[in-house]
Amino acid sequence: MIAIRNISRNFAFVCLLIMSNLLYAAQFIANVSNTQIEVGQSLELSLTLKDAKGKSSPDLNQLAQDFSIYSQQQYSTFSSVNGAVTTEAGWDIVIMPNRQGDLVIPSININTDKGTLSTAPIKVQVLAAGSMQKQAKPNAYKIPGQNSSLPPVDTNNLGVSLVATTNKARTYVKEPIVYTLKIISYRPIQNVMIEDIKATDAIIDKLGQPKQYAQTVGGMRAHIIEFKYYITPLVAGKITVQPAVIRGEVYVPSPNISRNNHFGMFNNFFMDDPLQFKPFSVRGDQITITTIAQAVKGNAWMPLNNLILTEEWTGLDSAKVGSSIGRKIKMVATGGFSNQLPSVKQSMEVNGVKTYADSPTLNDDVKPDTEQVIGTKEESFSIVPVQSGKITFPAIKIQWWNLQTKQTEVTTLPAKTIDVLPASGAAANDAMVDYTASAQNEIIPSPSLASSFKNNSSLYILIACLILLILCLFGAIVYLVFRKQPVQPLRTDKKLKPKAKQVGIVATHEIRSAVELRNAIMRHAAEFWQAPDNLTLNKLGTYLTDNNYTYDMEVYILLCKEINDEMYAAGTIDLQVLLDAWDLFRRSVAKNKSQDIQKNKPDYINLNPT
Repeated sequence: MIAIRNISRNFAFVCLLIMSNLLYAAQFIANVSNTQIEVGQSLELSLTLKDAKGKSSPDLNQLAQDFSIYSQQQYSTFSSVNGAVTTEAGWDIVIMPNRQGDLVIPSININTDKGTLSTAPIKVQVLAAGSMQKQAKPNAYKIPGQNSSLPPVDTNNLGVSLVATTNKARTYVKEPIVYTLKIISYRPIQNVMIEDIKATDAIIDKLGQPKQYAQTVGGMRAHIIEFKYYITPLVAGKITVQPAVIRGEVYVPSPNISRNNHFGMFNNFFMDDPLQFKPFSVRGDQITITTIAQAVKGNAWMPLNNLILTEEWTGLDSAKVGSSIGRKIKMVATGGFSNQLPSVKQSMEVNGVKTYADSPTLNDDVKPDTEQVIGTKEESFSIVPVQSGKITFPAIKIQWWNLQTKQTEVTTLPAKTIDVLPASGAAANDAMVDYTASAQNEIIPSPSLASSFKNNSSLYILIACLILLILCLFGAIVYLVFRKQPVQPLRTDKKLKPKAKQVGIVATHEIRSAVELRNAIMRHAAEFWQAPDNLTLNKLGTYLTDNNYTYDMEVYILLCKEINDEMYAAGTIDLQVLLDAWDLFRRSVAKNKSQDIQKNKPDYINLNPT
């Protein structure tokens, strides 16, 4: 009997020991704020480590498959009750789902002094935007001046909507359209970022800076942030513009906190709730553009609404052999980019003159009422006649496709004939003058010249010494300027490799077209020359000059011309030649250190409407 009682006591003691060990065993627990959310909403994941000391942070790599980590915070606490010490460490993590559907937060591991601990997986259901609305709302509303309907107010329960529209749904190849993206917010937002707009078989250029304004939409006051882009299709068929995605933080009212009424009417004045912002992500709709094949075969295809050619001459009243005559030709294209317009340089190459061309001036703008692209190109030439008489410049003809009449048109500048006078002191009608003397005749200096030379010999010797000194100084200057070895072009049998630290520039062997090269050049300019994101290749030279950079102008002009010809005029060129030209231009760009004042460039655009 006594033995049975001892066994019972020992068994009870063992059970109590096991229970106490279980009670104070190390634990790693995961909890979420909600197991059912909508696309674009964030989720709070709490990780708690009890009665163990972590040797490292939790391994969150497995979360990246279906979730994006927005922020995380860490805390630690300890308590002592009746001599028993309890420790606790925690991590509060804000995550956002990357897609819709039934997702799983995987098991998360942490290395502690009591071994590796793991959390249990958690299932999360991510629904479509608007599916959790409790009250029915209008199906669509319209913003005044827009042709397309916009999403319902507060579709995703965030108070933020994203709307994408185009000024036309059908377009010709190489006919640019305007793509407008609007962020409509009914709550304060901040730190807004927009991902790059992507489309298949098209060129996308950002148009200016975003606009911000307030407007009443669906009976509610909303803040609107508007972006505009050019989209130029390159092939016929269906052009897909991928859904735009914006990310940021939206104001969320803090929970109501019960307070006593000791302060009466001043209660809310002294104890107002602080602003709370939570991350959000909104995805727009995919847009499909129908592209019509070019109606005229050939490289001269240029769809426009209108084309105007004008010219301006200077120096015609005093035109003579050796003098300079100026001619400026201006092209204004409605419905097309300036870099699509051809060059008229060939029309300037006529017999009897030498022609020197300046760098063309390109400018693109948008007509506010119709949202049509207005491309302007100006070409300036210096003409130097080398013979007198009448010189005729041929007519300049530019063929284009009229989008209004659906037929081919030709805009023409008529032929121009100018009268060139002989140079001052030259024989009339450019008669040939024989300056050679007969070998039978000797030129005998007159006595007056001989005596003059004898009397002024010391003066002539002094002049000769001065001339010799000037020539020596000039030679020294030339030596100092040109003793530095010029930059040699890279051999075409080697592939160019950019420096490893040049973030955003892909290796040149990965560039397979002029479009990819242009994009690589603009990424390099933004990263290393602080160029703005909306800068175009044709305006890069102006930006570098305005910001005190020096560069090889001839290589830059060649680079722009060849890239534009291949993209817009269906020209052909060896891609390796383009890559070598880009490498030469990149290495020629240098900052002028003599200028201390530098233009300020904004690091970011403030999109906070509050």
